[in-house]
Amino acid sequence: MNAPTVMTGSEKVMMKNGNFFINKYHDKTAEINNWVIVWERDSSFLNLVMNGIRDSAKKMGIKISKPDLIELPDCKRQPSHLRDASVLATKKNPQLILYIMDSFTARKGYTLVKKNIHAKKGILT
Repeated sequence: MNAPTVMTGSEKVMMKNGNFFINKYHDKTAEINNWVIVWERDSSFLNLVMNGIRDSAKKMGIKISKPDLIELPDCKRQPSHLRDASVLATKKNPQLILYIMDSFTARKGYTLVKKNIHAKKGILT
């Protein structure tokens, strides 16, 4: 049986046991220039995530601009806090909205985000 292959543009990459790497990318003009991060509590974790995204994008040849940042209030959050932040995040019709939140907020807000932002507005979340 032949090993599976992946096509990336005109390059064919043979997958082997374990990891395989694609050194060339199909879309050389990929750009993320309109995106938002909604975050809470930990600015050091926010910076770690942003640096990781920027470094990964650079390695993949994707141009990425700085995101708009929306901080959730540092208190006992209510569903209205996440709803208000999500409405604000969609004002410029971004390419994607990244949510960084603790498990409590995620449990309470996942459905709200997926139904109101991803499904209704078609914005990647």
